[in-house]
Amino acid sequence: MTIAHPMRRATAAFAFAALLTLLTTAASGCRASRPALPVSLVSPYPGQTEVVWAAAPLRNESGVSIVDELAVTDALVNEVQSVLGITCLPVNRTLGAMRALRLPSVNSPEQALALARALGVDGILVGTITAWDPYDPPTLGLSIAVFGQSATMRTPQPAALNAESIRSAPSDTAAGAAVLTAPLGPLSVVSEVYDASDGETREAVRRYAEGRHDPKSALAWKRYTASMGLYAKFACFDLVERLLDSERARLAGLAARAETTTPP
Repeated sequence: MTIAHPMRRATAAFAFAALLTLLTTAASGCRASRPALPVSLVSPYPGQTEVVWAAAPLRNESGVSIVDELAVTDALVNEVQSVLGITCLPVNRTLGAMRALRLPSVNSPEQALALARALGVDGILVGTITAWDPYDPPTLGLSIAVFGQSATMRTPQPAALNAESIRSAPSDTAAGAAVLTAPLGPLSVVSEVYDASDGETREAVRRYAEGRHDPKSALAWKRYTASMGLYAKFACFDLVERLLDSERARLAGLAARAETTTPP
């Protein structure tokens, strides 16, 4: 009969425990190093078809002459394009339509809606750059309004046009006339100054950077404050998110009012 030496049994048990700890740590490390997925934005508009937007070149009202307005507009378009359910035309398409209409810039609701009709889009973004400081920590101020010229953007859902209103309408299109002749003003307006020296702004940048950067890189999420181009992407994403939230709240208010005024 062979009897294992107590010291050998203890050594084997220790080796097994060490191996188990190593494997557990490695597995945890794999899970911890797995990159987080970036936050995705979703369209607030009803229906199965995508809503199409365009963006007029942002005007520079920051008081700084070195601002690249088209670069910031491109960043805005890219962030809108990433929204699920919304497509945004490239800036060069919008510039081509503005040249055809002889519009050097968009300065009124009438011009915004005329440009939207010329492009055949559901809505158009018009905005300004209100603050610009590219040095770390950077500052970027943006103000954006969305003008809508389609029924999809102006109504909470097709059912808001009830059967009674359709039957009593003098023509097939009269029931939707109130939608299409709504006030010329913007549907929603959002404005913000993003100052990276502010703690809340830095935390928002860090959340935006999750899934968009290599956590093992030297700067990690701070690369978005070290580059004005990347910082503009963050600011445009955050402002688009606020704009969609504002539109979602507006549509919810329209739906609530429609429920209270629709006859039984």
